[in-house]
Amino acid sequence: MTRIANRYAVERVLHEGRRSSVFAVRDERSPIRELVLKRLEAVDGRSLTSFTNEFRFLSDLAHPGLCRALDLASDPEGRPFMLLELAPGAPLTSLPSLPPRAVIRDLLVGVGRVLSYLSGQGLVHFDVKPDNIVVRRADDGRLDSVKLVDFDLAAMVAARVARRGTMPFVAPEVLSGDEAVDHRADLYSLGVVFYELLTGELPVGRFPPPSAKVSVDVRLDEVVLRSLEKEPERRYPHASELRSEIESVQKAPAPPADPPRFGRARGEACRNRGEPHAARRERSRLGGCLFAALVLMGCTFALSWCLVGTTPRPAEFDVSGLSHEHALLERAVLEQDAQAVRRAVINGVDPRAAVAGKPLLDHVIAWNDVDLARYLLAQDPGLAELTRWGRRQVPLELAILTGRAEIVDLLLAAGAQPNGQRRHEIARALAVAPRHAGRMIASCVAAGLSPNERFHVDPVLTIAIVEGTDEAVRTLLELGASPDGANGGEPPLVAAARVGRVDVGLALLDAGASTDRTDPAGISALMLASGGGELELVERLLRDG
Repeated sequence: MTRIANRYAVERVLHEGRRSSVFAVRDERSPIRELVLKRLEAVDGRSLTSFTNEFRFLSDLAHPGLCRALDLASDPEGRPFMLLELAPGAPLTSLPSLPPRAVIRDLLVGVGRVLSYLSGQGLVHFDVKPDNIVVRRADDGRLDSVKLVDFDLAAMVAARVARRGTMPFVAPEVLSGDEAVDHRADLYSLGVVFYELLTGELPVGRFPPPSAKVSVDVRLDEVVLRSLEKEPERRYPHASELRSEIESVQKAPAPPADPPRFGRARGEACRNRGEPHAARRERSRLGGCLFAALVLMGCTFALSWCLVGTTPRPAEFDVSGLSHEHALLERAVLEQDAQAVRRAVINGVDPRAAVAGKPLLDHVIAWNDVDLARYLLAQDPGLAELTRWGRRQVPLELAILTGRAEIVDLLLAAGAQPNGQRRHEIARALAVAPRHAGRMIASCVAAGLSPNERFHVDPVLTIAIVEGTDEAVRTLLELGASPDGANGGEPPLVAAARVGRVDVGLALLDAGASTDRTDPAGISALMLASGGGELELVERLLRDG
């Protein structure tokens, strides 16, 4: 059987791609449940940033319609991977036929709740589609659970990688490259999903309302058509309104009709569609809110990489072979019960013990429980330097990657060494830190880390510039990072020109960056700025050069 990082037994392959692979695995050290392991195959600066962004998004979210991110680590070959909860059920596209109308409405209301939560967090998924909506139905046919999976595109956008999507689910403003894209793009995608669920066809080109294709409550026409408006301003402003519209239809549903096969006419979905009637602008508020809820629900599913399984209830935990106190600790960790964790340690459980497959402190960092972290480090300061997987990661690195600034300070105070064997990885983590980058960089530099540290060949300043972390760039320069970087790798000024960071390029020149430095291929900042039309930077380079 294939194993990853010498401990995760691969039970089945869920996805294999050039960029990443996804597996259903079981942790041999704590085989309580099946997990999802997503591994980055193509490791470069931007893909690594989007990968850590994806983990950050998921680790910060807590909603029944989303799957928790459990861990971020790397295998012996240096390929990073994340562990996620498994979502129960199967993607919509794997269903042999469309669910009944009542189940469709329940599904969309559920997604709407998740999308409301996501929009409240300021997140856009960018890839809401049936493949990313995982559902499980109870024995009586009712909807048991629904989840959105795959944060890949949301993470790419955060890493300043060009937005993409899956046609025809992608919203028009995303295709046009509009910089002002917001959560309404996900509502459009959910509208496409809703239309296909109702009719078995896709709303491409000129299309009639769903009731013209199948027997369906005409109030749903209003919801669907409003969600599919080309201009975001004409869609539902919030997913909560869409959800309330659907819930109002549920109270007096139309007679059910036999559903068509799912995806029945994807190849002929655009035929014989009539232009939506002119009254679309006058849709009732009821119809509009109904579809908004549907859109919201679909977006939420795509947002959470929760592929196929879920955390078992405590009564189902396999704690055989563990001491009573350790079994209680295992349960407390899986339930994120900080008080129970503290009681278990007080009662004698070793805080260095592996719990649910990883050190206890790693769980506390993921929860961002500062008080519990302080308590554990007071009991055993050596936890700050506790490593795992053959020194593949230390708590300080994990805390930086997840933006836990207060815990970073606690770890440094307890003796964590930012200038030790993991200094390169710690420097890279600081450069791509999701929040509090400046504060964490200052703390680590004060504890001995050089602001001119490298990750592989590139200066950490270059990595911060490429990943767009302004706070990290500013702090590194203030703390003495060389505006030219060190010998080798891509000079910071060249990196700024390559990614179009004119403001950063000007700041580097103000700090004394040389204009004649080139990358290993001989490309200069002037060449890149000229080719990218960055006129202000070109003028400054010519004047200073």
